[in-house]
Amino acid sequence: MLQPIYSLISKTNVSDNWIKVRYSQPFIDDNTLEGMFNMATGVFIKPAYDQIDPNDKEGLHKVRLNDQYGYVNNEGELVLPIKYASAYEFDEGKARVKDSDDGKAYYIDKSGNVIKE
Repeated sequence: MLQPIYSLISKTNVSDNWIKVRYSQPFIDDNTLEGMFNMATGVFIKPAYDQIDPNDKEGLHKVRLNDQYGYVNNEGELVLPIKYASAYEFDEGKARVKDSDDGKAYYIDKSGNVIKE
């Protein structure tokens, strides 16, 4: 008998185009990894993260791995490294993050540069 590859495929409430894909291996390990599939473009972001959150309007999706956050683009490429203690979605070209090293919170742009406010 063939086993299912994905444990969950679900449409998100925040995106018209992206659906979340969750991969797990019950009875083998406790790891559940998330990815996404874009129904409009056919782009598949392989399940490789503990959490992934779609963001249609900005095109950068927040990911979490081992309790740290970063961002991938619409092609699934990691464009801002997984190094933040917390992170929020991009809105109007900026996102609030918290540094893992010193605990300071600040805004970054889509290139990861700190925005002075």
